[in-house]
Amino acid sequence: MKLNFRVFVICMYGPFTLPKKKRRKEKNLKKLTSMLLLHEEETKAKKLKTFSFEGCYDKDWISSLNKPRLLRNLQQFGCDDILFYFNFQEHLQLKNNEINTLKQGIELKDKQIIDKNKSIQQIQTDNEIIKKNLNDKEKQLSSNYEKIIKELKESYQNDQKEIEQQK
Repeated sequence: MKLNFRVFVICMYGPFTLPKKKRRKEKNLKKLTSMLLLHEEETKAKKLKTFSFEGCYDKDWISSLNKPRLLRNLQQFGCDDILFYFNFQEHLQLKNNEINTLKQGIELKDKQIIDKNKSIQQIQTDNEIIKKNLNDKEKQLSSNYEKIIKELKESYQNDQKEIEQQK
């Protein structure tokens, strides 16, 4: 008898998550398969009880996949504890892919922000250098103007003195 474990897992106390280590996974699978002894033979109907799907969610889907079978060792479990287990590894892979794409988007935006900040800092340093150079040139020009004005005054005074002497 071969069990299809991927169809559903019955848990006693809520959601069942497989552990990360392979040993634990195999051990838990063995325990659960021993609990899910599904018998297809109806000859042992006197010894076994039938499993009722009342109170289970999505009854139509379960009944279409699993025709009411004779079950054993499930008396302590309730329908509310059924967890559908479709390829757990695919789910993890999809989740990791989504996380990676989101991280890449965030990293790209962070990189763009960092690049913009660097360019802004470069522009600010360039502006500071230009401002300093302009201040230096302004001081130089003002000192040159003062020298020129002083020379012009001296030359004017000298010219005035010469004109007075010639009179």
